[in-house]
Order: sequence, then C-alpha cells, then structure tokens
Amino acid sequence: VARRPGVEVCPPAGRRRTLPSDLASAFRRAPLAARLRIVGRWFLCPFAAVLRHLPETGRFLDVGCGDGLLFWLAARLRPPGAWEGVGIDHDPGKIAVARTIARPGIRFEDASLASMPGGAFDRVTMMDVLYCVPPEGWDALLAGCARALAPGGRLIVKDVVDEPRWKSWFTRAQEAIAVTLLGMTKGARPHVESRRTFESALERAGLRGVEVERIDRGRPYGHALFVAEKPGTSP
Repeated sequence: VARRPGVEVCPPAGRRRTLPSDLASAFRRAPLAARLRIVGRWFLCPFAAVLRHLPETGRFLDVGCGDGLLFWLAARLRPPGAWEGVGIDHDPGKIAVARTIARPGIRFEDASLASMPGGAFDRVTMMDVLYCVPPEGWDALLAGCARALAPGGRLIVKDVVDEPRWKSWFTRAQEAIAVTLLGMTKGARPHVESRRTFESALERAGLRGVEVERIDRGRPYGHALFVAEKPGTSP
C-alpha cells in the first residue's frame, strides 16, 4: 500500500510508536472512555501488518470493527473514493463511535455477518475477535466470512496465539480484566489457542493457502496474522 505524503500510520516493530497527530481530533466527539480505549489499542495492536494486506482499491468488510480504527487508518493511506468499506460489530456503543469518523464510501453497522451479501468483498478482516468466541462457534463465524468473500478474495485474521507461554499468560490476565471485569469487549471468556488451531479452522471454512506471520516483536501479546484465500478467480 502506497502512503499518502506526510502520513504516518503505524511504525514497524523496533521503531518508536508515536501517536498520529490527527487521531485525537478525529475521535474528538467520542466519549472520554472510548478515546482512551482507542489510544490504547493503537499502541498495543500491530495495525500496520493488517494494512499491508489491503489493496489500494476494492470492497472491504471488517468483522468486529469496534470503534472503526482500522478503517480510519486505511483511509489515511488512500485518496477519497478509492475503496469502499463496511464495518460491523455487535456493540452499538462502539458502532456509534465509529460512525463519528465515517466518510463517503465507508459505513459502520450494528449488524450480523449473516446480513452481509455473499461474494461481495475483496478482503474481509477480523482483528481480535476469535479469542472472545467459544471454539465451537469458530466454524460458523469463519464460514460466514468465507461466504462474504468474492472468489479469489482474502480473509485476514489478526489474533493472539498461545506462544510464547509468558505472552499467553499476560494476554489471558489482561483480557480477563478487559472483558470480564470492565466489559470493554463483548464476548465469551477470553481463550488463547494454538497456531495450528487457527490454521485448521480456516481450512475447514474452505479457504486455501493459509499464510501465518508472527507480528508480536516488541509487544507483550502473542500477535499472529493469518491470511487465507477463497478458491476461485477474481472477476
């Protein structure tokens, strides 16, 4: 993805992470608690790894979009109108925040994955969702993502894995507080699974060519990126 002049999105691992100068103004209408959550997520989550897999143009669906931070960062890289995005989440409070930074061609909905049109998206992203979904619910969720993809489209999953062990323990402790005690994220009790568990689930959804990348350098969580393709040829 080519950068627009003067735009810093997310620095790679090893570089000092400096908050984008326009982030605070972009989310200025959000409640204070939401703004603090957004800032924390920007520092802790390697968004740049996901953004690398979004092409310059196309239709993108973000499942579990939260406050809309991924699409806000993506929009900073592209001229207006170059792409279309739909973000969905089951938390109406976060959708309300995301709608404050919506722009032409990008919308956010308190909607289910099942309500999305089939075969309509070139990329489907899902960041830190599966760890809050019971393992028995993964197959249905990933099958829904695969259904939404156009032939040749790619599903991009950013989540946490169970290695190294100390990062797994840290993740479980922190997310138990965020989900169970503070209610910052809606979902089941957090759990951390193996890399192979993710790969197998993606394959069961009918996706192929699963690529795995560790993206946790310099961060306390076991971040991993999984990219898989829907069989078929892009139109």
